[in-house]
Amino acid sequence: MSQITDGPHTPGATTVDTTPSDDAATFAELHDLVEDAVALANRWSDATEAGQTKAEKRTSDQLGALLRDEKGLDLAVKFVDRVARPEDNTAAARELARLSSNEATGFMGKLDAKLLGLGSRLATTMPPVVVPAARTRLRQLVGHLVVDASDPTLAKHLVKAHADGFRLNINLLGEAVLGEAEAARRTEETRKLLARDDVDYVSIKVSCLVSQISTWDAEGTVERALERLRPIYRVANGTASDASSPSSNTGDANADAGQPGGGAANVNRGDIKKKFVNLDMEEYRDLDLTIELFTRLLSEPEFHDLEAGIVLQAYLPDAVPALERLIAFAKERKANGGAGIKVRLVKGANLAMERVEAELHDWKQAPYTSKEDVDANYLRFIERATRADAMEVCRLGVASHNLYDVAMAHLLAEKRGVSEHLDVEMLQGMAPSQARAVKADVGTVLLYTPVVKREDFDVAVSYLIRRLEENAAEQNFLHAMFSHDEGAAERHKYVRDGLVGTGALSAMQDQERRFRESIDAIASTPVGPRRSPERAPIGDFFENTGRLRPGAARGARLGAGGRHASAGAADVAAAHVARDGRRRRRARRRGAGRVGRTFQHRACRAAA
Repeated sequence: MSQITDGPHTPGATTVDTTPSDDAATFAELHDLVEDAVALANRWSDATEAGQTKAEKRTSDQLGALLRDEKGLDLAVKFVDRVARPEDNTAAARELARLSSNEATGFMGKLDAKLLGLGSRLATTMPPVVVPAARTRLRQLVGHLVVDASDPTLAKHLVKAHADGFRLNINLLGEAVLGEAEAARRTEETRKLLARDDVDYVSIKVSCLVSQISTWDAEGTVERALERLRPIYRVANGTASDASSPSSNTGDANADAGQPGGGAANVNRGDIKKKFVNLDMEEYRDLDLTIELFTRLLSEPEFHDLEAGIVLQAYLPDAVPALERLIAFAKERKANGGAGIKVRLVKGANLAMERVEAELHDWKQAPYTSKEDVDANYLRFIERATRADAMEVCRLGVASHNLYDVAMAHLLAEKRGVSEHLDVEMLQGMAPSQARAVKADVGTVLLYTPVVKREDFDVAVSYLIRRLEENAAEQNFLHAMFSHDEGAAERHKYVRDGLVGTGALSAMQDQERRFRESIDAIASTPVGPRRSPERAPIGDFFENTGRLRPGAARGARLGAGGRHASAGAADVAAAHVARDGRRRRRARRRGAGRVGRTFQHRACRAAA
C-alpha cells in the first residue's frame, strides 16, 4: 500500500492511503457507457464540422495542413523562435533571411508565402521595417489562440465570450521568471487581472511567483510563494484592502463609459462575489511543492470559505495518488466547515522537457512512456474523481479536446448524479465550433484563455511551440480531427458494431479505437511514482551514478517541528547528502579537478 503524509497543513503527520481502490465493478461501469460515449462523441464531431464558420474552417484547414507537414511545422517553430523572439531586429532579420517559403507550401496561403519570400529577401537591408511587419503578421495569425491583454482588445474579447455563453480561465502568459523583480511584476499583473470587473477566474504557476524554486529548500520556497500568492487569493475572496487592490487600469475612456474592465474593481464593492484562482502545474519536480503550497494556503483561516483549484497531469503515474491526497485534504476541510476545492485534469504538455531532464541526470522518465498509458490513466482519474465521496468535496475540471474522453466524463457524471460538479474545459481558439457543439449538451464550457501584453509577446513563444508540438503528434485527437484523413497508413484490428475485423481506419476511427483500448487498459496501467529515492547499486560494469533527485525528497523535510512527507525518504535523502559531502571533501584534499572524476575512478575500481 502506497502512503504519504497529508503534509504540514494539519497538526502532526496524518497518513493518507493513496492506493486506488479499483474493482471489477468499477471498470464494468465504464464499459457499460462505452457505446453511448462513442455515439455522443461522434455526434459532437459531426456538429463541429457542420457548425464551423468560413473563417474557422480556413483556420482549421490551415492548422491541419501545418500539423501534417513536418517541414512546415519546422518552419513555423523556427519563425516563432528565431524571428519573433529576439529583441534585436538585426539578429531577427538574419534569421528571417535564412527562411524559405518553399518549405511552407503545404500549409501557407499564397499571400503569406509571397510575403515570407519578400520579407526574407529584404530582411537584412530593411530590418526596422521588415521584422516588425513579420511579427505583426504572426500576431494576426495566432490572435485566435493568444489574446492581447491590453484594452480595449481584451475587454471586447471578454464581452463577446460571455455573450456566447462561455466562461473564461485567464492565464497571463509567461514561463519561468529570471529574477525576483520579474516574479513580483508577473504576480502583480495577475492580481490586477483578477481585480477587473469582467474577470472572475485566473490561473498562475508557481514558477511565476518566485524566481528560485529549490526542492532542497521546499519549506523556504513554499513560504516565499505564499507571500506572493496571498494578495491574489484575497482579491478572489473579496477581502483585499483598497491599498492592495487598485481599480483595473484599463483607461479613462472605458471607466467613464462604464465599459467592461473600467472603473472600480470588484474587490472594493460590497456586493462582491468570490472569484476563482487556479494553481497550474508545470514540472514534475514541482508536484509535491505545488500541492503543499495549495493545501497550506487554503488551510489559513482567512481563506477558510474560499473555493480554489489546482491542476494534476494524467501523464504522471503519480496523478491518482495525488488526487487521493487532495480528496483527503478536502474532506477534512469540509468537515471543519470550510469550502471545497477543484481539481483540473490535463494530460500534460511538458513531456519533451521531462525527457531531457531524465536523460541529463540518468533518471527514469517521470511521465508514462506511452500515449496508451496516459489515455488509460486519464480515464482512471475521471472515474475516481466522479465517485460520490470525491464529488462531495472536490469539483472536477475535465480539460480536453478529445471528444471521447469528454463524452465519457459527461455521461459518467450524469449516471452518478454529479453533473453539477463537473466542468468541461477547452483551449481558447483551438476549435471554437467543437466547444460550441459540446456546450449545447453540457450547458457551458470553460475556455483556458492565454493573454499577453503586446510588448511582452515574446513570452507567448513557448506556449505556441508547446501547442504546435502537442497537436502535431499523430496520436493527438485534434491532429486527427483537423486531418480530414479518410485512410490511415497502418492497419489495425478493431471492434465496432459488434464486428471484429482488420482494415484501414480513418484518423477519427483510429481515435475511437484508442479510446476503446484505453478503457480496457485501465486495470493494467501502473500507478505510482516511476522513480525511487534509492540509488542503483554498483554493478559488475562501469555505469555513471545518477544524480540524486531532490524531489525524491518527497522525503525532504518541509519545515520545523519535523513536518515532512515521508520520514523514510527524508532519511535516505539526508544520507545521500552527507555521503556526497564526504566525497567532495575527500576529492578536494586529493586535488581532483572534478568531483565526478573521483566518482568515476571509484566506480572503475569497484568494477575491477
